[in-house]
Amino acid sequence: KWMKESSPLSRKLDRIQNKLLLQHDPSLHAHLQSLGIAPQVYGIRWIRLLFGREFSLDDILLVWDAIFAYSPSLSLVDYLCVAMLRFIRNALLGFDYSTCMQQLMHYPTVGDTHYLVEEALHLRNPQKYAKPPSWQYSAALPSPNFAPKPRKTNAVNKTLSQKLARPVVNAARHLVPKRSPNERSKTSPSANLPKKPSRPNLKKGLNLGTSEGTDASPETGKDLEARVEKLEVLNSYCGNKMEAYLDMKRLYFVAKRSLAS
Repeated sequence: KWMKESSPLSRKLDRIQNKLLLQHDPSLHAHLQSLGIAPQVYGIRWIRLLFGREFSLDDILLVWDAIFAYSPSLSLVDYLCVAMLRFIRNALLGFDYSTCMQQLMHYPTVGDTHYLVEEALHLRNPQKYAKPPSWQYSAALPSPNFAPKPRKTNAVNKTLSQKLARPVVNAARHLVPKRSPNERSKTSPSANLPKKPSRPNLKKGLNLGTSEGTDASPETGKDLEARVEKLEVLNSYCGNKMEAYLDMKRLYFVAKRSLAS
């Protein structure tokens, strides 16, 4: 068992799969049950970070806006999980345990996140929110007798390692003293080996500050700066949302206590 049955998160996940999914998609629920896929297996990953690992930065901001705006109790989270399961139902039904787990633990990219939000709102309150157009994820999934082709990552990695090793080899050549063919034949291979260069000299010989002899992209620094800026925006956004949510909770409990007294 992934968690104790008495934990709130475990009960929440059981309700999502064994009640809500059973109500809205019995065939998908039966398939997950037949494979023995417990909701805690994938649900903990989804809910603990509020789907932060399942969506891109732009999409997760939209999802969080919908979650926090709908209700302070975050009740829309349960129906988002059901909408996400129904969205990839074609990639789950008819496939084995390993294929289903791959889809659940590495959720595919959603073309339009608005669809999932609208689907979750419809499942939560069908009288108020209309059902969005039917749209499901479809991918070229392997059949049971599928023989995967050999991956080309090894060749790519080998080429990349060779490119990265070029500046090191060039620097080492400058450090090794040149000898004539006669000197090479008279001495043993280990007789006149150069002393091991110190680390500062080796770094100086690599000449990492220039693009000559290396294949480093000049846009790497800009890409990192852009990523840091996005993470800072995300951090600020999450902090503001959580503070607003906590303030709302405080006001709720204060009002509740005043009414009770």
